[in-house]
Amino acid sequence: MYKDGRVYYFDLDDDGSSEQIISYYYEGKHALQIFNPDGGIIDQWNFDGIIPDLNGLRMITADYDEDHSQEVYVFYQIVDTVFIDCFEPFDTISPMSLNRKKIYELDHTFAEPDCILREAYCKDIDGDQKGEIILQIVAGRARFPRGIYVYDIDDDSVFRSPVFGINMNNLKIVDLDQDGKYEIIGDNTAGGNIHDSLGVPYSDYSAWIMGFDHHLHLLFEPVEYPGFRSSIQMESFHDTSIIVYYHHEGPLRNYPELMLVNKHGKVLKKRKLPEDDKGLQNLYVYKNEKNYTIWISKKNSGQLVAYDEDFNYLKTLDLELMLAEVKDFDIDGDSEPEQILKSYSEFLIIAKDNFRYFAKYKFEKRIQDVSYQLIHRADLPNLLSMQMSENEYLFVFRKNPLFHFRLLIYLGIYAGIWLFILFIQKLQLIQIEKKNRIRNEIVNLQLKTIKNQINPHFAFNVFNTIASIIKKESSGAYEPFMQFTSLMRYNLESSDKITRSIREELEYLKNYLELEKLRFNEEFDYSIEVGVEVDQETKVPKMLLQTYVENAVKHGLRHLESKGRLEISIRKTKRYYEFEVLDNGIGREKAKDVSKGSTGFGLQIMKNYFKLFNEYNRIKIRQEIIDLYDIQHNAIGTRVIIKIPVKFNYNLNKNE
Repeated sequence: MYKDGRVYYFDLDDDGSSEQIISYYYEGKHALQIFNPDGGIIDQWNFDGIIPDLNGLRMITADYDEDHSQEVYVFYQIVDTVFIDCFEPFDTISPMSLNRKKIYELDHTFAEPDCILREAYCKDIDGDQKGEIILQIVAGRARFPRGIYVYDIDDDSVFRSPVFGINMNNLKIVDLDQDGKYEIIGDNTAGGNIHDSLGVPYSDYSAWIMGFDHHLHLLFEPVEYPGFRSSIQMESFHDTSIIVYYHHEGPLRNYPELMLVNKHGKVLKKRKLPEDDKGLQNLYVYKNEKNYTIWISKKNSGQLVAYDEDFNYLKTLDLELMLAEVKDFDIDGDSEPEQILKSYSEFLIIAKDNFRYFAKYKFEKRIQDVSYQLIHRADLPNLLSMQMSENEYLFVFRKNPLFHFRLLIYLGIYAGIWLFILFIQKLQLIQIEKKNRIRNEIVNLQLKTIKNQINPHFAFNVFNTIASIIKKESSGAYEPFMQFTSLMRYNLESSDKITRSIREELEYLKNYLELEKLRFNEEFDYSIEVGVEVDQETKVPKMLLQTYVENAVKHGLRHLESKGRLEISIRKTKRYYEFEVLDNGIGREKAKDVSKGSTGFGLQIMKNYFKLFNEYNRIKIRQEIIDLYDIQHNAIGTRVIIKIPVKFNYNLNKNE
């Protein structure tokens, strides 16, 4: 490529193929060379001035006179003035031409004059059926000029927007009120070059929501968002309103905001987004015939976050790359734009179908100072030109020819894997069945051991209770004895089962508690509360609450000086059955001191009991024992909470 050169591609003669235009310096002045698609030179044009800025826009093309032959509009600078020239390479009959039309003068007030032509368009913004050249011009250290300029070709006149301090970019030209005349909106960032003290309106120590009509008059009084490194980005919404994204990269703790604004600056709706990293963030709006998807690209996290038209969160794509901005290009010519994701990495990333599909190309070094051009080729796929420094790379983007067969390919891969698995299972079938039989026998033995551990443990306590009653009053022993036999009957009838209904479990507990009340001379009361939402025929692990109730009576309530209280409650939530045992006893710490014979064996049994059941379920039985204290940290009881999943599986064989 030529030194300080930049390549442009435009279909100047409307034949479906792009000509190549190279902008470069020739003898210290701005020059253009135009080449046909085969590489042959068409002509060279030399201008009197220099390129205004090597990083800025140097030229555009447009078919102003609608003769299917594009004009080339070239920008150059002589001393402190920027001019525009126009020529029409392929119209030999009545070509358009323009010589040294003055656009604007540079400013010397603060520094040596500088400027960048950031964007330029040719569009009929005033509805007179004739196009105008719209220019976006910014200055750096010189600070001025900054503004939007319009060159009316038909009137041969130039007018500009009001003076402002902000640095606008990414202009969008849209007809917000559908009257055939266009409005202009754009992005801006508080870069901190023009302070309020300079007396220039709309300082770039703030970001502003701002728009202009076709005369470049303000649509409404601009809305200020103060703070260095604040930014406002704007996109049209269904061509009638404006999506605005506010983000602050500076030290202020300002939350990002999405807003919908009409052409008069009125906020129709807004959403404050979560506070995020302070890195670069950009707004991108994907549009199709039905709706819009609003995307926020985040440099530091490498994420793309999607919202719908109502600003509801949709999803996050984590690309693990330092993202910059997203630009649309219809690379494959299907009238649906692809998205080029500019990144601070070595990857060129192209997305399609609202970021549903991605293609990547890896360079040997990090991508920076890059620009993209689309090259049209008649009867051939389009090319994407990527210019980085003095190098140019060309890419073809197209669908993988195997894409439409992907389901068959996936099915073939899946079938192959499945057949391989069946083959392995066939070889190991005898060993697996043998292991399963042994495993089930072990599990059954473990459950029988647990039941044998629980039932004698409980029976010992009940016999003590009955003995105590007989000793005191033999005539009153019949009823508690029948309650005890009822407990034994329950155990015998369910000896081959590992579950029983909630109703049966509660009847069992009531019999036990009546016996314990007699044993301890009515020194405690109890209550059982079952929520109306609970189906009492629901199966639960046998002896689910017995150990906890027994511990509450034996270790908590019996040592109280005042009357004890035991509350049992059962509730059902969306995901769990919740069983709660609450006592107002002396607490576990003090119980350790007064109950010297306690081994904690019952709680260990329950722990093992639940562990076996949980082994066969993804959502586990959970238990929690909570020590209760008053504000002086005196123990006031114990709460036990057991949560059993609503759809808990009691089938102990995983393969069934």
